[in-house]
Amino acid sequence: MQYTSSGELYYIGDESVHLIKSQKRDVEVFAHDKAHTVTFNYTSDGELIYVYSKYADANENFVTYINSNGKVKTTFEVNQKPKYVSASNEICVLFSDKVVVYSMTKGEEKQSYKCDDSITSANKLSTKIFITRNQLIDVLDDEE
Repeated sequence: MQYTSSGELYYIGDESVHLIKSQKRDVEVFAHDKAHTVTFNYTSDGELIYVYSKYADANENFVTYINSNGKVKTTFEVNQKPKYVSASNEICVLFSDKVVVYSMTKGEEKQSYKCDDSITSANKLSTKIFITRNQLIDVLDDEE
């Protein structure tokens, strides 16, 4: 569970996403059994970046940007299972062999970086991709 910047509450289950408005009204963003949660994270403003598939262990996954009112702003498909997702001004998706940066508004691929499976997180800050590997923070700088 995570509060949004407007005081609403996200609830993410294995197969659904809900937004609790005014601490009493449940708004279903993704219905039960319509989405299988792969990974998720929050922007610095408390908005949700949610990755799901239509069925468990699918290769086709969807990255969705959901604002603090529970409205889906952007959805785009990726043909690999993401390990981690983050967002600031752009959406940064970590796969087992690469990090890809997407436009937050259109979902267009902007940059791609090669990496290996030892990386556990990737975050884009300004023009740099910061990664975590074996509990160490490093900068990824070999753009494809």
